[in-house]
Amino acid sequence: MRQTVYYNGTVLAMRGEETAQAVLVEDGRIAAVGTNVEVLNRKSPDAEVVNLEGKTLLPAFIDPHSHFTSVASMLDKVDLSGVTSVEEIGRRLCSFVQQRNIGPDQVLVGSGYDHNDLPGFQHPTAAELDRVGPENPVIIAHSSGHMGVANSRMLAMLGLTAGAADPEGGRYGRLPDGSLSGYLEENAFIRLAMQMPEPSEEQLLQSYAGAQAVYASRGIVTVQDGMTSRASAARLEKFGRSDACYLDIVGYADLRDPEHTVEDPQRYRGHYRTGGYKLFLDGSPQGRTAWMSEPYLGGDPGYCGYPIYSDREVIGLIDRAVGEGRQLLTHCNGDAAAQQRAEQAANHHAGKVDPYAEHRFPLLEFHRAGAGGVEQELLQYAAVRAEALARHARQMAAGTAHAEPFVQKFRHPGIDGERLRVAAAEEQHTVRHLVAHALERGQARVGLLVGHVAQLIQ
Repeated sequence: MRQTVYYNGTVLAMRGEETAQAVLVEDGRIAAVGTNVEVLNRKSPDAEVVNLEGKTLLPAFIDPHSHFTSVASMLDKVDLSGVTSVEEIGRRLCSFVQQRNIGPDQVLVGSGYDHNDLPGFQHPTAAELDRVGPENPVIIAHSSGHMGVANSRMLAMLGLTAGAADPEGGRYGRLPDGSLSGYLEENAFIRLAMQMPEPSEEQLLQSYAGAQAVYASRGIVTVQDGMTSRASAARLEKFGRSDACYLDIVGYADLRDPEHTVEDPQRYRGHYRTGGYKLFLDGSPQGRTAWMSEPYLGGDPGYCGYPIYSDREVIGLIDRAVGEGRQLLTHCNGDAAAQQRAEQAANHHAGKVDPYAEHRFPLLEFHRAGAGGVEQELLQYAAVRAEALARHARQMAAGTAHAEPFVQKFRHPGIDGERLRVAAAEEQHTVRHLVAHALERGQARVGLLVGHVAQLIQ
């Protein structure tokens, strides 16, 4: 039996305010928590002993939302985070080419620029990338991951010309003469990214190992991949079954792909499992593609971003996930997209006794994770939500309901005031149950969602 003792620290036991000084680990499992003397007296002569030197020891984190495969892919891309000029973008691209000895015909990918940090708050153009960058085909991705810019050689490689029609749910930026500016937004960018040449399987597995080290260095032991293609799921399962993988990885299948089904979502294949489905309803507020109910400040009059799907398409996709009994994560950054998601969920639930009986459908990518204080924080949130629901129920009963931003979604003919009162009464009960369950299992992680509470505990 292999033992490790951690002592002389502040150990958060995840039981209220309780702390300890030392922990005994046997074959990877916590065997004892207590004072230095209690734990040290239980160790074997050959146990490894680690002096915490007064530092705090706490349970590892569970990632509530990220994109593991995107982190992995970033390791082989040019880091453009923090750039403040087009010239700096060019310098980083050229330096990367020189350091990696990259040939002129190899596609070069940069990632992480933010147009809000550039002069005039403008995205670069293809012509500017041509001027300051290397001669390689170049594509750079915005920090949001929802848009980017290609240089002229990349546009030509992809066969994109002034006559290219905007794809549904996306657009190509254009200059005053109608020619392409190089800017690609939402599905225009995403489709381009999907056409990028794939690295070898060996390179991918190496990048997964590198990304795993990044997460582990920050104390994260269960990682999420927030949108997983069928090909990526197969590769992640292969990596998860390998000796190189030591973190748990949970992927979410693209709900749009009818061939990508989620089977036995609670069962790990090695260290990987597919936990449910993922759906995108809009873009990002940074790129002004998130679908809002009011126009963006300083933009074109009346421009509110745009949806990716019609209401009919959304309810059809929700029906698929519900029919299979699977968890559904939905990206909806804008309030109009959140409204669409909530209304179509209500349409699906219309006729049920309790439209909030399903707690497997997170509405927004808005999560709080933590250890100390999580119970109080969540219960405080629940109290606020319950009061808001109860207040709106009273307004509906009195015929004076108004469109409060975060309760407006409940204004649906299938949800009357009585159902709102039931939801308000159950809101705190639900959160209390989830928090108690999480703390009992040592997993202090619960997702908080606007207008809905969803269980994200594995």
